[in-house]
Amino acid sequence: MRQNKLVFAFLFSFYAAAAAYPLTDSITSAEAYYHQGQAFYAQGNYIEANKAFKAAESIVDAADSMAPVIVSTLPIRPAKAVTVQADVPRKDFSVTAKEAYLAGRFNDSAGLYKQALEKSPGDNNIKYNLAMAFLNNEDYQNAAYWLKEVVKNNPRDTDACYNLGVIYESFLPDYDQAIFYYRQFLKYAPSCPEADKVKEWIKYIENQAG
Repeated sequence: MRQNKLVFAFLFSFYAAAAAYPLTDSITSAEAYYHQGQAFYAQGNYIEANKAFKAAESIVDAADSMAPVIVSTLPIRPAKAVTVQADVPRKDFSVTAKEAYLAGRFNDSAGLYKQALEKSPGDNNIKYNLAMAFLNNEDYQNAAYWLKEVVKNNPRDTDACYNLGVIYESFLPDYDQAIFYYRQFLKYAPSCPEADKVKEWIKYIENQAG
């Protein structure tokens, strides 16, 4: 089975840290997060796995630098309800795609959402859910592509902006793009519960770059 590249990245940093430092509460805590991440990964829950690996890595980095490390652990927002157009039968592809998505058959879900999109090409929610199917199948490039299509049609779609920020932060490491979409999210959702975390993360990255 194809492994998440983040697993390998953290595996190296964790064991390197274990060799460099005595077994402390911090390293023990990092190990607990790492094994938690492995369990989530085995279940196919890549988003929670990534959060656990990043939490473990932040502990290792803090032990190495002896300075606080800010790591974004923002979760991906879920799929949306699809509005079926009047000329499309009620039991349409989007309903079947949702069933496949909820069953964890993300390849099938993506294919069915594409067929639904042929019948309802202007439905942004179908594009969004297609992106979520690609994301859960670890196809981050296609996930980003379809979320950008959503934002192109509706710049105020804060879910799409937010998830693009997370994707570029965590899966397609491009911090410039991540900051751009996080700022778009803040522009249209300044009072959202995640706003403070997003602002904190942007500030941290800008300080690192400066």
